[in-house]
Amino acid sequence: MLSLILDTSGYECFMEIMEKLEEGKSVSEKEWNKLFGTKGYKSLVSKEYSKEFFVKAFTLSFDPSLKDRLESELESSIGRYLRYYQTVKKRRKEYEENIAKIKENWKKLAGTIESRATSFLPDYEFEIEPVISIVIFDTDARGYDNIIVDASFTESMESFVSIVSHELFHHLRNQILCYNKEEVEEEERNIVQLIDQIHSEGIADHIDKEYFIYGNIKTPFPEEYIERYKKSMKESPDIIRKLDNKLQELLDEAKEKRNISKDLKRIVPLSGHPLGYYLTRLIIKNALVDKLIREVGNPFSFFELYNEAARRDKEVKPIFSEKSLKIFKDLEDKYSKNNP
Repeated sequence: MLSLILDTSGYECFMEIMEKLEEGKSVSEKEWNKLFGTKGYKSLVSKEYSKEFFVKAFTLSFDPSLKDRLESELESSIGRYLRYYQTVKKRRKEYEENIAKIKENWKKLAGTIESRATSFLPDYEFEIEPVISIVIFDTDARGYDNIIVDASFTESMESFVSIVSHELFHHLRNQILCYNKEEVEEEERNIVQLIDQIHSEGIADHIDKEYFIYGNIKTPFPEEYIERYKKSMKESPDIIRKLDNKLQELLDEAKEKRNISKDLKRIVPLSGHPLGYYLTRLIIKNALVDKLIREVGNPFSFFELYNEAARRDKEVKPIFSEKSLKIFKDLEDKYSKNNP
């Protein structure tokens, strides 16, 4: 049975540290370790961020004696994080009120999140208890072993439900994925990752980006990101053509697969979100959603399904060539758990 667990320990530890820094007090190693021992921050530092990053960024943001240094760091590589953390101080009361409402209504919200997340998944008995950790790290969310969502998404119930549903979809889909990511050979890792991102994000974005990008709800995503997303959506037909041409270079044995894979990632903007959304939208539009759901654990078959939708569509749409489809099929045959 699927059971969602809400975890606010990371947020609470963060607030304790913020308070201490604002008072000009030093934070002990024990207190930092307590923060990094919470489920949310433990996942963040094991997968993506360093402890040193958070210690530096939080200390700069909240220690009043470091105000001059903070100003000089605002244009550095961590500047956007520092600017966001400055807003957290002002919104603390709002966050705490919103998190209290989420706790109070958790049973109902968890049911809505589960329903939204599984709307693109086949009937399956998931015997897991995903943890949803609320923390402060960026105006974003992550779907690692547990789901991490920044407190900025608590500004409305719809915002919170949408982003958690998106990440829960990733979490559940990974349970039924047709291949083992750890078994992909290094020279093919980038291309397989790109295929998986386009497929997974394209479907997941139909769970939340309908609201965040094309809806009317307030979103923590920066305006610049939203505009880039919309622009990339419009450019998707051209991106498909470029991607298809570059894919065919993988068939040339004289060329380095690793270098071609890097080129492919450069062609596809925003980690495949807009392109995947475009492909998925056409599949849904042309009444192939049932097949999309049946094959949700197989990213390699996604592009052939898109081709089927493109051929059904009333408008002329670009399709992936037979050569590209063969590349996807060869990767499926090589890595799928269903193959001997």
